[in-house]
Amino acid sequence: MVTHDLPKWAYTQALLSRGDRRTTQFLIKALETGGDWTRAFREVSLNPDFYVFRERAADELFPWDFIDHGLDKKILWQEYQNALHCH
Repeated sequence: MVTHDLPKWAYTQALLSRGDRRTTQFLIKALETGGDWTRAFREVSLNPDFYVFRERAADELFPWDFIDHGLDKKILWQEYQNALHCH
C-alpha cells in the first residue's frame, strides 16, 4: 500500500524540519488563525521558501545536529547525495 500527503503538507513539514527558531512564528500564527497555514505563510514576515528550497552544505550546522542518534553525519550526507542523484 502506498500512502501520500498533499503537497502543501509536505511543504509545511519541510519548513518545520529544516527551519530554525524563527520558524516558530509560523507555528504561532497557524495556532492563532485556527490552523490556517496559508494565512500564516502570508502574514509572517519571514520567507518560508528560504527554509524549504535553499541548498544545504555538508558542513552546515543542522537544527538536529545536537542529537546523538548513533549515525555519522558524513554517512547521512552521502545517503542524501545518493538520493538526490537516484533516477
